[in-house]
Amino acid sequence: MKNSLPVWKEEFRVRHAEASRDGVVRLDTLFDYMQEAAANHAANLGCGLTALNEHGMMWVLSRLKLSIRRTPRLGETVTVETWPSGVEKLFATREFILFCGEESVAQGSSFWLLLDQVKMRPLRVLETLAGLLPDNSSRGRIFSGLDKLSRCSCSFPMEVDVHESMIDVNRHMNNARYITQLFDWLSLRLSHAPEVGLIQANFIAGTAPGSRVTVSGASTGEGAWYIEECVAGQPHFQAGVQIR
Repeated sequence: MKNSLPVWKEEFRVRHAEASRDGVVRLDTLFDYMQEAAANHAANLGCGLTALNEHGMMWVLSRLKLSIRRTPRLGETVTVETWPSGVEKLFATREFILFCGEESVAQGSSFWLLLDQVKMRPLRVLETLAGLLPDNSSRGRIFSGLDKLSRCSCSFPMEVDVHESMIDVNRHMNNARYITQLFDWLSLRLSHAPEVGLIQANFIAGTAPGSRVTVSGASTGEGAWYIEECVAGQPHFQAGVQIR
């Protein structure tokens, strides 16, 4: 595609509504930033929302692992650098590095599925999008093998009703809103807003408006937590989290 860029950079200034009471950016906001940059880059490459809709296809985020060295603060500008990094099994992979100025504050990898909108079945990325994705093999990957997470016994259930404001253009609860619920659940357990050093988030099933999500979890070690979000007992989201 003419003027397509192999690596995308986009700036976001941390606004008051995006910061915790401690003046640092919330975890769900970082997911918002990454999602926005990825979507805009996909559009630049010719495989974004509009282009895929025309062919009855859609991107769905399946897994994302993010390591956070330092949490950006209110008023700082976060630059998201992102690029497609190839294919792993049926997943298209995409990398992220987040900067504040010249400082790298976070980095991560994500797995995406390209789905048929009608059958909701995965499509082979390299065949379906032939010629659209750049060859960034020389840049490597930050994390590989983002596996399934094993369930464990959870407690302290928190019920959340899924309202229209949580729904995105794919007609289910936006990825970052699962992180909002995780953030709120951890805040209740810790009695303060958590600062996360590492998270692997696995998005398992789409959650429709009107659903009731049960958020629960368990401590799995020193500063480590497992959190899941279920609808009618079935997990729609799982995460392993390490608190700083």
